[in-house]
Amino acid sequence: MSKRYPDFVKQSILKQILNSSCSISEIAKNNNIPYSTVSTWKSNLLYKGKNMKHKFSPEEKLEMLFATASMSEAEVSEFCRNKGIYPHTLKTWKEECIKGFSSNSKKSSDKKKKALISEIKALKKEIRRKDRALAETTALLVLKKKAEQLWGETEDDL
Repeated sequence: MSKRYPDFVKQSILKQILNSSCSISEIAKNNNIPYSTVSTWKSNLLYKGKNMKHKFSPEEKLEMLFATASMSEAEVSEFCRNKGIYPHTLKTWKEECIKGFSSNSKKSSDKKKKALISEIKALKKEIRRKDRALAETTALLVLKKKAEQLWGETEDDL
């Protein structure tokens, strides 16, 4: 049967994990709690959102990406501990950001492409209409000249 720990103990351990530079195994040993238990608490906190009091907005995520861009790996780890996230979470956010930019540019290029295609169709339709009108006008002029040659000029033309 597994031992159940009060919530205040669990919260205290999680604060230690997030605010100190000690490893999970050191914190578990110092508090006489099995490593697997402490590790599970941390996973629940960071991944499943249990007991997480703050979910980061897109703006906050972007600010953190900018803040950590020039940091060393150790500095990024320290920063992540203070914020309650894993370093690979930052990498995931960066990939999402890049995907967002590429999908937005793809969407805008798709919209532009569709607009250009519809404009081309409309222009082709207008050209066909004008070509038909020009062909009709040309045919009428040719017929008029042939009629004049056959019957001569009419009194209306004089």
